Amino acid sequence: MPFLAAQIQDLGFKKDSTVGSDDSGANEEVDYISFPEITVNLNEARHARFLRINFSLQVPASQKYKIEQDVTKKAPKFNNYIQVYLSDKTLEELSGSFGRNRVSRELRDYFNEVLFEDGIERVQDVLFNDFQVQ
Repeated sequence: MPFLAAQIQDLGFKKDSTVGSDDSGANEEVDYISFPEITVNLNEARHARFLRINFSLQVPASQKYKIEQDVTKKAPKFNNYIQVYLSDKTLEELSGSFGRNRVSRELRDYFNEVLFEDGIERVQDVLFNDFQVQ
């Protein structure tokens, strides 16, 4: 067992292995789909600033393969949207946990809208592996 997993288990946290009753997979084990690093210039008039992010999509483990295929098919659309969306942000809009959480939520909503026409949100979260503003 990996060191961190052992520490978490020692704290009394258990891995949830129940299967959800709906298609969103809200109550089942999760897995992650990594997205490539994206770098954009921010909308700053006074200084040249850029944002570099790397993130993963949290999805139900049982649906990862299908979702990953769909994300790959639509990768150019996602890359374009993310670049345009982020390049319109200012440093102030990205500052602090509020700014990052907002970006995460809005990206999650966009992935769900494009990938799932049935309205069931299968992308549960967008988790930042790296979020650098310079």
